[in-house]
Amino acid sequence: MKKLSLLLFWSLILALLLSSCNKDVDQGPTNSNPEIQVNPPIEMITASVFGQVIDEDGNPIAAATVIINNTEYTTDSQGLYSATDISINGYGNLVTISKSGYFSGAKLIQTEDGRKANLNVTLITKTMKGSIMSTDGGIVTIDGESTVDLPAGGIKDSNGEIYTGEVNVYAKWLDPSSLSTLDEMPGDLRAVNSNSDIMQLATYGMLAVELESPSGQSLNLSDGNTAELTFDLPTSMVDAAPATLPLWYFDETTGYWIEEGVATLVNGTYVGEVSHFSFWNCDAPFPLVNASGTIVNTDGEGLDNILVEIQMVNGLSCGYAYTDNRGFYSGKIPQDEVLIINVYNQCNQVVYTSNIGPFSADVIIQPIIIDESENLITISGTLLDCDGNAVSDGYVAINFNGLSEYLSTESDGTFQSTIDICNDAGVITATGYNFEDLQQSNPSQYTIDGQSSIDVGTLTTCDDLESYFYYQIEGVVYTMETAFAQTAADSISGTDTYIYLSGNTPSIPFTTIGVNNTMGPGTYNPEYTIFFTASNLTATCTDNCPDFTITFQELGYDSGASVKATFSGTMESDNGTTVEVSGGFKGEIN
Repeated sequence: MKKLSLLLFWSLILALLLSSCNKDVDQGPTNSNPEIQVNPPIEMITASVFGQVIDEDGNPIAAATVIINNTEYTTDSQGLYSATDISINGYGNLVTISKSGYFSGAKLIQTEDGRKANLNVTLITKTMKGSIMSTDGGIVTIDGESTVDLPAGGIKDSNGEIYTGEVNVYAKWLDPSSLSTLDEMPGDLRAVNSNSDIMQLATYGMLAVELESPSGQSLNLSDGNTAELTFDLPTSMVDAAPATLPLWYFDETTGYWIEEGVATLVNGTYVGEVSHFSFWNCDAPFPLVNASGTIVNTDGEGLDNILVEIQMVNGLSCGYAYTDNRGFYSGKIPQDEVLIINVYNQCNQVVYTSNIGPFSADVIIQPIIIDESENLITISGTLLDCDGNAVSDGYVAINFNGLSEYLSTESDGTFQSTIDICNDAGVITATGYNFEDLQQSNPSQYTIDGQSSIDVGTLTTCDDLESYFYYQIEGVVYTMETAFAQTAADSISGTDTYIYLSGNTPSIPFTTIGVNNTMGPGTYNPEYTIFFTASNLTATCTDNCPDFTITFQELGYDSGASVKATFSGTMESDNGTTVEVSGGFKGEIN
């Protein structure tokens, strides 16, 4: 259960209001090192992006923020998000992903006009590896042989002033030999060298490092100071590892790795000095070309959400992509190199591998046919809302053998994808979800019995989602993409009876209802309410709201407890008029 003083809680609300009044997020093309120019080609197209955000254990991350071209999207309870028919740079478009408690993620999405690309991301938990006193400096072990050696007296605070005190070090080593690194790392191994040339990298390992004060203030190296990073190196890579490699840091404003410094091979590890903290990478650079192709079954049908990895012949990863709903993939690979292409099924098993290249120019690779007839199944159907209208902004979850695949819908509500169930699952379950109305269909089971295709028919989304937050202002209904409840300690009684309900959407930055002195299910006057519509403050109440009531049908206080409520009444709008507001909430205590 979360305990916050009311003073701290109101400070948090104020900070959220100030930060949410402008939903445009600066993702400008300016790299933080002005000496290196990042000027990728611009190939504007219209496409869609669909994907899932998970943690390192494969659990979905709900309420993560995904930003594409200054527009925010929020993951649902399954960690899924959808951006339909948006304008992006087909050469490579930056997508950033964030959630409190995790290192921020960022990817370059590449696809072609009119396609719906899959972009799956794993966020790394921000784990504290140790702490030092800023005046003394010291070494903190990250993972294995990886370390960070901080200088004495060389730390600054977020205002650029020299910081004195305890420094907490949050860090993670990304194993270059692990398949999971592809989803965990930022970017897609595209880089810009010291001559401002765009390159493709082959990775020998990465480190994520962030410094904070005990109060959570962001810290970094002060001007003129450096820290020494030691990168662990898998034993299998040591013999073929070069004596030196360029160092690269990830630039969050461009999505490219930027060359800065050198790492030297010392006793089976790479060691180098860095002048600031971000993700750091010791990699070999290569000129790049574009490669695209399709992964299909024996009937020529594209396979959806299949991981395609490109490796150097020495086993180093140097590119990857996920196929879209038609089996298409596209990305950058090293030029003039013999490479290995690996194709993985949904269980991360290699189902195809072959040498390709060298390629001196952009290439379309011949379709790769996956012949696993006993494991491949084509699933099709139509997703409708409760009024019989097509659900264009939705998806269908297919569950089998403890695994899940997510099939996005087309504009007419239809869906069709061929997936690899890895082995005979016997039974699959299909459930449709509607992003717009926050409703779902009843889960339906289907027996496979060796079938190569199943038409699940029409799935109708008439059931409320496990969580929702909607409200109506003067006849217009607004639905939130996130819904969560939290508790705070009452400053007088000290008990956790202060409940606040919150939610947001890409166009509505923040909506909340705060209720004090609750005693379980019942009807109350909120202490305050804040409702937005399309980024404009529309209706508020900040003085116990005598003309507004909220009725809790379900109300628990422990983490995971259910909260369900309806609310209605009048309040003052931003132009001074009185407006009618009503709605409902369902969620859990975070």
